[in-house]
Amino acid sequence: MRLKTYTATAPRIYGAPKAHKKGLPLRPVVACMTSPTYELSKYVGSIIQSSIKSNYNVLDSFSFCEYINNVQLPPDYVLVSLDVVSLFTCIPRELVVQNVIMRWDEIKENTNINLDLFLEMTEFCINCSYFQFKGQSYQQVFGTAMGNPLSPIIADLVMETLLDSVTKKIKFPIPVIKKYVDDLMLAIPKGEIETVRNEFNQYHEKIQFTVEVEQDGKLPYLDLLVRKPDQSIKTEWYAKPIASGRFLNYLSAHSMTLKMNVAKNLIKRVTTFSTNVDEAAAKKIVHKQLRQNDYPKPLINRLINRHRENPPTTAPPTDAENSKQFRSIVNIGTLTRKIQRTLRVDYPEVVICPQQRKTVKSIIPGVKDNNYTTGSPPDVTPTSADTSVARSTGQVPSLPRPPSAQRPGRPEPSARVCAEFLEKALTFGRAQPAIHPARFDSVCNQPAIVVDSRVSCGCRPAACDNPAAASSAVVCDSVSLRGNEVAFRGSQHERHPK
Repeated sequence: MRLKTYTATAPRIYGAPKAHKKGLPLRPVVACMTSPTYELSKYVGSIIQSSIKSNYNVLDSFSFCEYINNVQLPPDYVLVSLDVVSLFTCIPRELVVQNVIMRWDEIKENTNINLDLFLEMTEFCINCSYFQFKGQSYQQVFGTAMGNPLSPIIADLVMETLLDSVTKKIKFPIPVIKKYVDDLMLAIPKGEIETVRNEFNQYHEKIQFTVEVEQDGKLPYLDLLVRKPDQSIKTEWYAKPIASGRFLNYLSAHSMTLKMNVAKNLIKRVTTFSTNVDEAAAKKIVHKQLRQNDYPKPLINRLINRHRENPPTTAPPTDAENSKQFRSIVNIGTLTRKIQRTLRVDYPEVVICPQQRKTVKSIIPGVKDNNYTTGSPPDVTPTSADTSVARSTGQVPSLPRPPSAQRPGRPEPSARVCAEFLEKALTFGRAQPAIHPARFDSVCNQPAIVVDSRVSCGCRPAACDNPAAASSAVVCDSVSLRGNEVAFRGSQHERHPK
């Protein structure tokens, strides 16, 4: 494993919105891929992960469904869900060291590193958690960073020790106790809910839990709705209230194989998880979800019938399947399928996978901060004058970047996306652009943008400093930034009257 790096830069921090929570709070995430300790953290994490033999962990929804549907609860027991408040950023570092020492007999079986050196490596990866925000450097003084590859592994290690310790203190049996990262499901007596929560919260002052109790015999967990009609547990397929129901659309330009796999996977999940509803109800759920994404009704019925006749198995792959090689080619409609069929005859051991090149990242390459060469993120309104960021195609990226950060050959954003994104960016800064309904001739055919009484062509989201802009539009050859304004230069063409 490669532990050294020669191109490391300071990680950046960004916020991922928690769309399922009130007020839309942000989850702080540090993009540690460029961190100097990224590879070392992965190496230390792999050693610790290999030593964890958990009795509580849930691999996925399928394994949990198989387990929970065979459980019969004692009388007066209820299902509760415990969730840690901000687990990664609340893990005490001294607790991590204690857990490594406590479990060293299992950890040392996976490495020839001695305990002192391994503790030094672990503490080094945790203590060197830093990031940049708006050009300023910060060090995380408590907990671990979300985005560090070591964080979920040491969180799992701490949770394992926590569960072992707390369950020994509880005086009554717990027939169900399962964990998926920081989300626990337990079956406990109805009158002992507060007792259990207090025991968990007393383990460490920084690790606190919230509790959710079943309502009307139902409790959501992962993407299942666990039901307890008569102390015997059944499950249903579950989607959160905020779920849009949007999957890969059937009318999209993706390969047909990918669309079929999306539909098959949904059918498998709904039929497997829905042990509390009949086949007709599960079929109705599948139809509703796929029809919202324009999948044809005959195709849905055919896939459901095929799934019923030949249900997928969980058998381990054969030697022939393990020896297959995977290669990708660009997805070009029917041409790609013909190439796949032709190569399948002569090269049966090679699987050709269509690759979609037209991604959101390729259309809008400048949404995230990619300016790692300057040591600070690019400002929306930089003060450097005449920094050209346009290319000969006449399109500009969504955020300005210096010439050193340019990527030749990358597709540029569409004109409309550029205009909308720059409008938001300037609103965040000082200038306040407004989209006016004026149209230009067929050369650009885009709405005008007015910033500080200056007009620009909509395909150039910029403010024109040309005095003739009031009566004509400009086809840009270059774009520059001057203080709070964006200016462009180029040849003129006539503008249609409003």
